[in-house]
Amino acid sequence: MAQIAFSDPTWRTTFPFLVEPLTDEWLVGLLLRCDEINHWESGTTLTYICRKNEKTANSSWTFIAPPGFPFDELAASLAIPNEVLVATTYQAELARIYGVADPHSLLLQASFSFRLCPACVAEERLLTRTLALPHMTICPQHRIELVTTCLCGATLRPFHKQTPPFRCFKCGLDWAKLPKIQADQTRSQIEAQLLSYYQFFWTYGTPDVLESALQLVYDSVVEKGEIRAPLSDRLSWPESSGRSYRRTSSLGYIVHLLWQLDLAPGDILVYAGPLPWRSMKWLTFQCSEPCCPYVAMIKKRRHILKEDLQEK
Repeated sequence: MAQIAFSDPTWRTTFPFLVEPLTDEWLVGLLLRCDEINHWESGTTLTYICRKNEKTANSSWTFIAPPGFPFDELAASLAIPNEVLVATTYQAELARIYGVADPHSLLLQASFSFRLCPACVAEERLLTRTLALPHMTICPQHRIELVTTCLCGATLRPFHKQTPPFRCFKCGLDWAKLPKIQADQTRSQIEAQLLSYYQFFWTYGTPDVLESALQLVYDSVVEKGEIRAPLSDRLSWPESSGRSYRRTSSLGYIVHLLWQLDLAPGDILVYAGPLPWRSMKWLTFQCSEPCCPYVAMIKKRRHILKEDLQEK
């Protein structure tokens, strides 16, 4: 990053030492690198930005799509464009996919546990956004297992008072020295497939595409004759806006169902057949007709898709 001259007015409004996002870096990692380069304890940058913006760090923030996070204030303190900072989360992607202005992290997943790749930390002090995706347990770059606990048994925490950045809050071990365990090949292949689903939604995701994916999932469940995953679980999240989110509409859950039903991203793009009697409340459905027209329709479209792929 370019140096800021003492005569530049920006010098008075920025941090002593500046950092800028690395490729696919997660906001949590950027905050920790800012703490480290300025010789602060972990969480200092976050606390300063929140207090300056008359906010307190929200305990519900997973930094996947943190509602109300002071991006403008942090961008000004780091002298970088606001959109570059937003790109360290999945806020813009989730907003486009779900058609909402202020998406919540529950739209990606219902729960979250902090995990990291020791090799990424050792090489660049890097925490990637991929670490925050549901079902990811392996670093796609280094093919090693992600770590959630320290060698001392303590659960890893990104921010903790009186603890240096990138270190265990209990024993002080640098995260770069955590075990680098080679990942299982079968699991690596599964997660590569899951990542392809996420990449599809990051690239093509809109409310219409999401609706098409849901229709395809439910109609495929009908075709198989039974539902194997709960589709009616509801998660209520206390917010001032009174919104609540269904676990079944979270992107992580949809991606898992697409993988479970062996549906490809291309199936979503060519699918255009919502069932008029489709219901989210179904637990089991058996078609009484020996030659169901809707099942025949789905099979025909799959055949067309296979022919199209063979031609390519």
